[in-house]
Amino acid sequence: MGNLEAGNALQAFKIANGGTVTVGGQPGYVVLTSILFFIFGKNEFWARIWPALFGTGLIFVPLLFRKWLGKIPTLALAFFIAIEPGFTALSRTSTGTMIGLVSLCAAVGLLLNHKTIWAGIFGGIALLGGVAFWPGFFGILISLGISFLLFRKKQDSSLPSGETPLVQIDWKTFALSTGGTLILLGTMFLIRPVTISGLGTSIAEYFVSWGKIGQGASIKVMLIALLSTQFLAVLLAFWEAIAGRKEHAGMNIFLGLWALVSTALTLLNPSRQVVDWVWTLLPLWTLAAIGVEDLRQYFSADEWLLKLFQTIFTFVLFIFSYLNLLSFVVGAANGAMTKNTAVLSILLPLALLAVITFLIGWGWSPNASRQGTLMGLGLILLFVTFGSSWKSAGLGPRPETELWRSDSLPVGRDLMVKSVNNIALWNSGQKEGIDIVLLNEDQPSLQWAFRDILTVKQADVLGDTETPSIVISAANESLNLAKIYQGQEIVWTSAPDFEKMTAKDWVEWSALRKANLVSTNCFLWARTDLLKGS
Repeated sequence: MGNLEAGNALQAFKIANGGTVTVGGQPGYVVLTSILFFIFGKNEFWARIWPALFGTGLIFVPLLFRKWLGKIPTLALAFFIAIEPGFTALSRTSTGTMIGLVSLCAAVGLLLNHKTIWAGIFGGIALLGGVAFWPGFFGILISLGISFLLFRKKQDSSLPSGETPLVQIDWKTFALSTGGTLILLGTMFLIRPVTISGLGTSIAEYFVSWGKIGQGASIKVMLIALLSTQFLAVLLAFWEAIAGRKEHAGMNIFLGLWALVSTALTLLNPSRQVVDWVWTLLPLWTLAAIGVEDLRQYFSADEWLLKLFQTIFTFVLFIFSYLNLLSFVVGAANGAMTKNTAVLSILLPLALLAVITFLIGWGWSPNASRQGTLMGLGLILLFVTFGSSWKSAGLGPRPETELWRSDSLPVGRDLMVKSVNNIALWNSGQKEGIDIVLLNEDQPSLQWAFRDILTVKQADVLGDTETPSIVISAANESLNLAKIYQGQEIVWTSAPDFEKMTAKDWVEWSALRKANLVSTNCFLWARTDLLKGS
């Protein structure tokens, strides 16, 4: 866990231990996780289980909108959500983002289906979802307001006949259900009333984020993150927006407005991060799912053998061209390939594809040629999306270089914990039998790593008479008692410097996840007498 995740988990940890804690801007996550910590234990599995469960539940949320989307778009949207890189990454992150996002979508869907009590329950959970809930809430609210102004005198043809979902809703029951859930869950069923203060903290943190000039990712990195991992969604959504069927016009306009408003709220916020794209992804993938149904009119089942050949040629030759580009970028430093040779090797497969496409279209069937090419490109984009999802989940070879990580990865955690545990075992026979001082180190990731050691304390200064067993300090910290300590410098966190990456670096990153890393080091100091047994 990085500092952001560990900070949230530590709040739940302290509540589960009966300690006093100031709840930050993730009250829903902290309350729900503290319950699991109290019952099952305090580890990273239980720290991440709620985001994972809510993230998995998002796959089923489109069923609530089936009357308005239709059967095929509903299935397509569920499939897209299952392989979506951003949703996958956030479902494995110890924050309340997925809790707020899924609960808000479920509340809206249940309201439209007149399940008022359940809608209120999920509405209350959504309000406790944390800082990330508010841009989504305001984005939907603004989009609904604009849509109302545009369509207040028109009947939306995308709705089922006679369906007026916002009429005859029992708003009183919804409000009572929302308020009851908010009070009960926000106060841990009245056991910890102070935890509900996190709701106000989350609102304050969101508005404060608009004043943090220069602390967010650049527009360039934000756009690269969107296009490199969600290009399929952008392409299908753009196509549906300009070429979709007339019966979907009303819904497409609302989804387009929602995507634009969410994009504006994301990019205009000076403290923006890649994970903030999550609210733009929902309308984009919904438009893409509707576009899948509208694309069916351009495809047929005849001449399937020609289409299969065209699909295979398109897939193989595009991949071959990309591999040649990657080979040139990786081997450029040692001059393995000249520029002219590289350009030729990249363009030749594409030229061959153009010739094959022309011959199939001219000699056999233009429809088979066109449809096979589209299917080949679609297959490539599906593979890219699935691959990005796998890596965004932290399952790739270099998880610290993922764009969808919320913070720096503590790459030195295993070495640090193993070293401390070995010293403790050598001297007391128990991993917990050692005292540790974190000297001017308030990183939550460090505190979380040693959460099971009872004698861990933080200090700004180490007195001349103090001789703790272990001292962990920043790399630039001078230790007064260095004569009786031995130290080892450990790389604690690593994060990629995306802002300084060139086009060549991005090509290499796209396949190999290589990037220039910015590291934070710590010093592990052990008292010399403890090392004699080693």
